[in-house]
Amino acid sequence: MKYVSISPADTLSDLTERVGVQNVDQILADNGLTRTPKIGKQWEAICNQLKEEQEVTASRKISILNQFIDNSDVYEHAALADSNTWKILSAKNTFSNYLYVSDQLEGSIPSSNLMLGNDVSVLPSIYVKVQTLLANGEDIDPNIFSVYSTIQDTGLLSDSAVNIGDNPMSWFNIPLDKITLYSSLYDASINIPAFPESVNDTRNATYAQMPDLLYQYEPWQMYQSSGPKSSRYEFHLHRDMWTGNHNDGKANELIRFCQAQCYPKYSGSAVFSPTVTLYVAGNELITGVMNSVSVDWTGPLGHDSWYLEFTLALEITEVSSSPLSYEAILSKPIIG
Repeated sequence: MKYVSISPADTLSDLTERVGVQNVDQILADNGLTRTPKIGKQWEAICNQLKEEQEVTASRKISILNQFIDNSDVYEHAALADSNTWKILSAKNTFSNYLYVSDQLEGSIPSSNLMLGNDVSVLPSIYVKVQTLLANGEDIDPNIFSVYSTIQDTGLLSDSAVNIGDNPMSWFNIPLDKITLYSSLYDASINIPAFPESVNDTRNATYAQMPDLLYQYEPWQMYQSSGPKSSRYEFHLHRDMWTGNHNDGKANELIRFCQAQCYPKYSGSAVFSPTVTLYVAGNELITGVMNSVSVDWTGPLGHDSWYLEFTLALEITEVSSSPLSYEAILSKPIIG
């Protein structure tokens, strides 16, 4: 039995990122919710109505808790709930700060710190103490659970040293806002959560040989043109790198955005092709046309039976926004 976190400030997009695009409609239906941008507010309103219900009896509490004996974290969360939370739990089989996840969806939503349901059975000693206190009409002592806690601080990290948020990927130094691909045609951009593994920055000059010159030990070279620069950028990525949930659709969003740059936009008889710009740490790396986008899938399978690891390769031919010359190239920074 699983539950996914929700707060009054959460939007439908927030919930979709946690449970995946393919699961969100089922989650809403199971909890009596309808699609609305402010999904957290809608759930808060439902919970506030349920708080007007009658108090939950001790026998009803015992019956509900017996459903959670295979998930110690859910059992503890319910046992320590206040009277209003018990009313919501009795009516909706969930909590004011969590939504119920049906059994058929459990395998497609990976566990994280936003999920409740650890598949760890409640210790018999804890179970007996909670049952006894409820049967006697007494409040549950939180120390019952803390004594048996197996979660201990390693002391290696502290909140002051690392800002650990709800996203488990916050543990890693992912440059989510430093690499951006911009499309001029759609006036939209997307972030790539990794630096390119390597950058091939090759510039060419074309010369023609002057033919039929007598008494020359080598032919004369006549300058014709320079460029264009054509570069290949490879990004080694994982579908968990955005939110820690590979069902959030973020990897697919990135891949489809890149692939779309290989296609034009039609408006009647007019055909418009996009120009892209790749930015690294706020600096323009290249502006040009997208010649090729390739995706190489590898690694283990995820909960949706598809690969988790992939390499995204972009081939871009430069279309310079300003004239290039000897002086212009000489003055360029290291990124650009």
